[in-house]
Amino acid sequence: MAFKEIDICLENGNSSSESGLLPDAPSATPGTDEDLTKDTIITDTVITGTTISDSGPGAFSENSSSTNLNMHEPWSSIVLGPDQNDATSVVKVESTVNGASDLTLLPNTTPNLSEGSPNQDLTDWLFAPGLGLLSNRPGVLEPYSFLLSPTKDFSQMSSPPSFEQNIVMSEHKRQEMLIEIPELENFVEFSLSNLAIYNQTYWDKFHWQCPILHHPSFQIDHTPAPLLLSIILIGASYAQTSDEFRNSIATPLRWIIYKSSSFHPPTRVWILQSLLLLEVYEKTRSGSRLIHERAHIHHGTTIQLIRRGSTLLDPSIKLDSKSNSTWMEWVEAESIKRAVFLAFVLDVSHSVLFSHAQILHPNELQLSLPCDDEIWNSAEDHRSMLNKPSEPFMGGLRSLLKRKHVSTNCKLGRLALLYGLLSHYIQVSNLDIEASTLDSGLAPFRDKWSQVLTKAIDFWWEDYDKPAEDDMLDTALQYHFAFISMNLRRYELHVFCGDRRILGKNTVHQDYLFAEKYMYEWSKTPAARECAFHALVVLRKVFLTDGQPSMYSAGNDPFIHGPMIVAHCALVFWAFCFCTDGPESKVMAKSKSGFSSFHNSAAREHEWALAAESGLGYLERTKSITSPADLDGFENKNRIVGLLKWVILAMGTGNWPMVNEMGQIMDSCVKRSLGWEDIVGTELQTQDLESTN
Repeated sequence: MAFKEIDICLENGNSSSESGLLPDAPSATPGTDEDLTKDTIITDTVITGTTISDSGPGAFSENSSSTNLNMHEPWSSIVLGPDQNDATSVVKVESTVNGASDLTLLPNTTPNLSEGSPNQDLTDWLFAPGLGLLSNRPGVLEPYSFLLSPTKDFSQMSSPPSFEQNIVMSEHKRQEMLIEIPELENFVEFSLSNLAIYNQTYWDKFHWQCPILHHPSFQIDHTPAPLLLSIILIGASYAQTSDEFRNSIATPLRWIIYKSSSFHPPTRVWILQSLLLLEVYEKTRSGSRLIHERAHIHHGTTIQLIRRGSTLLDPSIKLDSKSNSTWMEWVEAESIKRAVFLAFVLDVSHSVLFSHAQILHPNELQLSLPCDDEIWNSAEDHRSMLNKPSEPFMGGLRSLLKRKHVSTNCKLGRLALLYGLLSHYIQVSNLDIEASTLDSGLAPFRDKWSQVLTKAIDFWWEDYDKPAEDDMLDTALQYHFAFISMNLRRYELHVFCGDRRILGKNTVHQDYLFAEKYMYEWSKTPAARECAFHALVVLRKVFLTDGQPSMYSAGNDPFIHGPMIVAHCALVFWAFCFCTDGPESKVMAKSKSGFSSFHNSAAREHEWALAAESGLGYLERTKSITSPADLDGFENKNRIVGLLKWVILAMGTGNWPMVNEMGQIMDSCVKRSLGWEDIVGTELQTQDLESTN
């Protein structure tokens, strides 16, 4: 197919010429349809900035500033221009067919830069009809209408049944799982008594973090085998089970789910639940680096299964509004909603934890927030609490941007709002980088959005109705980590600290030089002090309890993201201290020992002895730091080797390869703090993927 260049002009008084590639329209004889359609139809065309590309039928653009169009006509011109009287802009798409002109108006990605409240400017732009970033535009949300909230009023439901939990597995159910994975018969861990332990452990240690299953109505013998295997797998990861046993379940389980007759859009809710639980295990509980990478590869499949499920909420939408619905129908509808929100939380959090690409965006979730946890976790009749509908997810984000209270008592809903703000930050940040490259006149807007979104996340924490339960620590860690992620790029941090392999690619010396420049410039900014303060708060919360050592152990941490967040915060605080005050000492400046000493226990003990201060002593000294500004006057903040060694020791108790790799990076930081300069640019001794499966 031939292509021709087109001009794209900005109708705001400033015109610029950019090149885009479009199919060259053939010379057609007027009145003939065949020539018009042959090799000229553009399906699911994506306009991004000034480039137009064919993404293929049904494809979804991950670019946050893209506009998805379904065009079936040749193009003659495209004109972009802001409407000065509206918060959003429009894209004028003019096509010519047989001499006739057709004009289509579509949303633009340029915000209104008129004077006024920065909060209002940003909020109007993010949430106005025809959104600039990822709009509710034709061709995006319509095919994914299952993401819309059900219209049924569940407050009129009949009294709930008396739920009788069945948590004791029968031998028949065990045999059903053995049909799926026969080799499990060879493991003593797969006895009925052990399976009961794993099931109970799931509910005790994991369910409150990812509450997508309805505990009051859970019937173990009526649960589909793949979903039950996912539950057993996560429960076993908290128990004293072998890697071989867990891998025997995890390795074939994804294929077992995929080959199910229910694995198609619209999918059954248990399929979605099984995939999400398996992904959580693969990314955060597995002892295999290969399985972790597999989860990243297949994450997009789960998201696409969600998107393509246009009738996913049919069990609730199709209910007869004139009759009372049953509680089980409500449970199914709420389960679907919670599964979608968990998928979103995992998508955003893992994009900053592991540098995985974010592919699900807030504007796709036209859902109300999940119901209160009190309703979800209770079998009692709470119909009166359903008379007040949950706040819409997008409405909650809008309220937070305006620093208004959001009424919800659902932890998953709260986390979805937190990561919704972080997702918007990532999207606008990417647009900011793109605008800087294209010089499209967004400079005035660039100075506003960062502060607005950062304050919104702070307000999210202040507005949180903090419970007394132990899981509040998990929420606090995620808040501090989200703030850090908004003010420090993960890639540059990890390269600077010594990570020589990111996303399967080896970093080179030029990458380090770029990261070094970025980190030293970052360390001089107020945002760096705030990041360091948030990181320090995390370290104090985790390693100190009432001023005494907490004996924290990554291996015993029930929080699925806890060890990675703690390790990441240790790197952030070390980087700030190292960039501002330099190394702790020069005792290893002339060391000739190589990287092989990393796994030499004698060398590690020697490093303990070289530390100028113990980790406990250092954290006790930081009690005087109550705000980011206090870091400026904090003396000897670079005496951090003892603290790093403490964190490394805690990380070494886990069986998660990602945490072990973070420990290796911290080993690099220890040596640099002791003056060893040869370590810069040296390859980390990480195991190959093939040797960790």
